[in-house]
Amino acid sequence: MPKSFPGHELLPRSLLLSLTDVQQSGADWIVMADGPSHAACPGCGRASRSRHSAYTRTLRDLPALGATVSLRIRVARWRCAAPACAIRSFADRLPQIAEFRGRRTCRANVVARLIGYALGGRPGERLARRIGLPVSNDTLLRVVKRGAQPVSAEARVIGIDEWAKRKGHTYGTIVIDLERHTVIDVLDQHSTEAVEQWLVAHPDIQMICRDRNGRYAKAARTAAPAARQTTDRFHLVQNLRETIERELALHRAYLRVQVTPDGLPADPRPIPVLEPPVCPPVARERQLLRARRLAIQTENNRQLRQRDQHLFDTFKALQATGRPVAGIAQELGCNRRRLDKWAKQSQLPARQKKHPSPGSAETFREYLRQRWDAGYRNGRLLLDEVRARGYKGTYRRSARSCLPGGKATWTSNARRTP
Repeated sequence: MPKSFPGHELLPRSLLLSLTDVQQSGADWIVMADGPSHAACPGCGRASRSRHSAYTRTLRDLPALGATVSLRIRVARWRCAAPACAIRSFADRLPQIAEFRGRRTCRANVVARLIGYALGGRPGERLARRIGLPVSNDTLLRVVKRGAQPVSAEARVIGIDEWAKRKGHTYGTIVIDLERHTVIDVLDQHSTEAVEQWLVAHPDIQMICRDRNGRYAKAARTAAPAARQTTDRFHLVQNLRETIERELALHRAYLRVQVTPDGLPADPRPIPVLEPPVCPPVARERQLLRARRLAIQTENNRQLRQRDQHLFDTFKALQATGRPVAGIAQELGCNRRRLDKWAKQSQLPARQKKHPSPGSAETFREYLRQRWDAGYRNGRLLLDEVRARGYKGTYRRSARSCLPGGKATWTSNARRTP
């Protein structure tokens, strides 16, 4: 037989609380409970049953079926009867239920900390509100920082990586003890100086696991030259995956499987023999990285355009036979909305380019090119000009994105007078 739900299961597991009532306020729930009947003085430890006054303490608890749950506990202030104790009255402490002067239960703090670890500030705030545990983004970050364990003298292998306060805008640095799998420090800044100061304060570090971020590499070489630097497995696999994707994108046409009308694989087309690429040295690869990416992007766009043109011609041929668009979309495996747009056009439309966001470097590309061609090549003064016009980015991004020669040319000319 089904058993009734015991009311005390709504409370945190503790002998200090006793359930009195459960009420529903709109879509939320309110759980009422009484606190302990006595308490120990935090100064002398003597138990007291002399009640001074009583009040209600409201705590945010774990949600129930997506609804917010508030825990209202009637607690008391107590008198200490020990003559030698300096504390005359004290409030109830609720160990393992809530922190001193906390506004959430301990188990709610655990969930908030996990959300903060996984998502960060604003994304975590949106998820927490959706599941019925409203927590601000600042609170999530404070909970994550509070959960960081102080570094021990035995910490030897650490991992350093950035974490997003606001993704794409503001970043900090997180330090992890890889031997114990615990967070040992969270830095507000994402800079070389901050990491250098931390490493100088902890000279016992023997190994630093990091990504390919130049800030962390420079900080490790400067502040901990004896420590061994290594790359973590995640970034190694990520770099390998991105490299393979870029190379395979150049041969997309040869990787596509042709299918007959019966759904069987067609005879494969002859694949040309390609010469294996020669991996350049690291220094040369960095110099050619921008040109290489531009060439890959151009080739990808050309292949995508060729694929779309072939698909457009096939669709127009099938449409000329009088077949419905829904049947053609099912046969070609295309989106119905896309074919509906093509049905009204005689030529393949050009791909729509994404408009640059206001204040980005792309918005001021033409202006910077005109000033550059006119001979005005002082990088810092050009940066001041575009910032006065609304540019919100950095010096490096504007140089790389908008000027011929990139950051190196602009930096060399920035030291000269106009």
